[in-house]
This record gives sequence, C-alpha cells and structure tokens, in this order.
Amino acid sequence: MVKESKKNPGTFFCGHDTANPVDCSKPAEPVCSAPSACDLSLLDQALESAINANKRLAAQFLRMSFHDAGTFSSQSKEGGANGCLLTDARFVSQNENGGLPVPVSVLATIKADWEKKISGTCVKISAADIIQYAGLFAVVHTLPSIDADKHQQKLSQFQWGRPDATNCNPQWTNNLPGFSHPLSVDTTNLEARLEDSGIEIQNKMLVGNGFTAREATVLIGAHTIGQTRSVFGGGNLAGPWVDNGHDNGPVFDNTFFTHMVDNIFGGNNQGMPAGVPPKPFTFPFRDWFLQEQEGKPNLQWLDTDVALAFPHTKGKHPNFFVHSKEFAADNNVFLNEFFIALDKMSKLGVTSSSLVLPARCIARTTSVASLDKLLQTDIPAAEEEATTLLDNFEQEQSDLLLADLNNPDVPEIIKNSIRKMFDLTTQ
Repeated sequence: MVKESKKNPGTFFCGHDTANPVDCSKPAEPVCSAPSACDLSLLDQALESAINANKRLAAQFLRMSFHDAGTFSSQSKEGGANGCLLTDARFVSQNENGGLPVPVSVLATIKADWEKKISGTCVKISAADIIQYAGLFAVVHTLPSIDADKHQQKLSQFQWGRPDATNCNPQWTNNLPGFSHPLSVDTTNLEARLEDSGIEIQNKMLVGNGFTAREATVLIGAHTIGQTRSVFGGGNLAGPWVDNGHDNGPVFDNTFFTHMVDNIFGGNNQGMPAGVPPKPFTFPFRDWFLQEQEGKPNLQWLDTDVALAFPHTKGKHPNFFVHSKEFAADNNVFLNEFFIALDKMSKLGVTSSSLVLPARCIARTTSVASLDKLLQTDIPAAEEEATTLLDNFEQEQSDLLLADLNNPDVPEIIKNSIRKMFDLTTQ
C-alpha cells in the first residue's frame, strides 16, 4: 500500500500517514524517502549477523562512514556523505581507503539483498545512507550492554535521504586526514612528528570538514574498536590500538583515551620525551609506533593518535590533549559527545532539509524471506572476492616499509625497527 499526499497530489510516500491511502496503481513511480521501522529491523539483522561472523567488520563499517563523509571540503563544498565509496570503484582503490575492499563488498551485498527482500514495501535506499547507518549500527552494536540499552534509540533516530553523488571524484579522498610525514620532518624528534600530525588534524578535520577541536578529538576515539592491520599488513605488522574486547569482540568505550592518558602521557612522567619511541612503545616507525606485548596482540598507534596524548603550547594547532583528558575521565561524556559528532559527520555535504526519520512500521501484504541464506553464502563470497584486493594492498605497504631500508633519508632507528619486525614475521 502506498499513500498519496493530500497536500501534493501525485506525490507518494511509503509508510507515511495521509488522509487518502491508495494502491500503487498510478503510472508515476512512487517516491520513497525513508524505510519503515519494519524494513530497518531486517537491515539490523543482516548487519548484526555479518558483524557476529566477522567481528572486524564493526570497526571497518565505522571507518567506511568516516571515509565517505570525511571527503567533504568546507571550502569547495564538494565531497561528503554521498555514497561514492560504495558506488565508485575508484574510491576503494585509493591509498587512503586501503583495507576497505572487504567491508565495501560486504555492505554492497547486504544492501542489494535487503532491497530485493523489501521491494514490496517501495523502499530504495541510497548508498550514502546505508554507509552512514552501518557506521552508527557498528557503534551501537559494540557498546557495553549498559550503554547499548541507553543508546539503542539512536538507530531509530537516524535520518534518511542523503542523495548519492553522480559525479564522484577520487581526488576528494585527499581531504581525508593522512598520517605520513614529509621527509623534511625529523622522525627522530617526537615533538616535530606530533606537531606535524596535529597540523594535519587541524587542516583536514577542523578547516576542511568544519569540526571543532573537541569534535575531532572525540571522533578519533573511534579507534577504540579499530585495528591497524588493514594499513600495515598482517603478521606482526598488525594490531589494535587498545587491549579491549579481543576475546569476545570489540567494545566501544573510552579505553582509547584512558590508555592514552594513563600509559602514554602518564608513562612519560606527564611530559613529552625528546626522542622516539615514547613509552610504552617498543619500536618507532616513520609515522607510527608499535608496542610489543607478550601473549596478546601488539598495540599500534599512528602519530595522529599520539598527537592527542600530550599538551601542545606552541599555538600551531589546538591543544587536543585537554579534550583527551576529559574523555578519559568520563565514559558517559565520551559517548554522548561521540554520538553528536558522529551525527554531524554523517551529514557533511548534505542538505538537512532532505533528511527524514524512518516511517512507521506498516503491515506487509507479502512475507519477507529469511536472510539466513544471504548470510551463509553471499557475504563470505563477497569477502573472498575482495580479499585479493586487500592482499595486494598489504603487500604494497610491506614493500614500502622495506624500501625505507635503502632510503638514506630514513633515520637508522627507524630502519632498525623495520629490520626487527620483518625478522619477526619470518619466524
């Protein structure tokens, strides 16, 4: 059943209440602005089953939402949450999106099958919408149970209606924060490294995306459920940011900030050391640090993470650490502000007037098939198909690290870290 607008005859809405419900028998194609709560329950089932089968997908879906929306430029007004990461194959091959072929392929499969199964309800969802919804779902799904109960309504409050871009430009990915330093930066000088990284956060997230320093800081806290393995390859060149939920899956809380304040800031006597690596890290690389751990995964932090771990007083970028301390002190503050910043991010480059809440759940005249078959066959196939792209990317990253051994501009302390790590991966 499709309902025709009483105020605007000829305009159709799916699931919206109007005075004159009519059958979808007119030649005009119905306009479906949002799915209903019934439809979303099926999407939630698919996302939950996929994440339960591959727990890394939670962080990867969240990363997808950042990397689609984060292409927005406040200067040119281009990029943003426009679906290009899912609709344009050139985007996933960009270096900034390395490691995303698997979640992109899985989410595309879920979207296609979901739309087929709910086709009788007159719903068509943009790639831009499902990318941002999957990111939000990943956060809610990985919250501790006490917080999940509190924030579950965030899913029903998600607004739909983002249009997909028709002219995707891969150059927009240059608006995403990078983590590599130019060769002019002395990578044996911690202050120089972190200053360059702080400026990168400022240029890309504050000036480029339009976030405040506090919003940028809280969003980077999403690394609490992330792993850097997609960037640096497998073996010993792999690891999470924090020890949190490795046995039963990632847990979304403020552990990223408590680890930062207690072990990085606190471990260095609440001051920035001159050389590298800072404690508790074992090895320095050109733009990241590794902490070896016995009997559990090695921890890895990018310089753009460590830049949040020390006060900055020179004025070249904001003092992010003041916010890190507050998020470390109170998980509720972190979660509340994270969801607000995530919502802002999900609407970068989007006209807010085009967004609407989900429609009320209306009874279906046809049954909806189970998603079990999809989850047992199509998703593993999608992962397998994308694995080759991921393997190629990881090999490229390993080759880049090995090439540094022959680069005279790379300090010897960095080369020693590379030698050590590649020796370990062959044991």
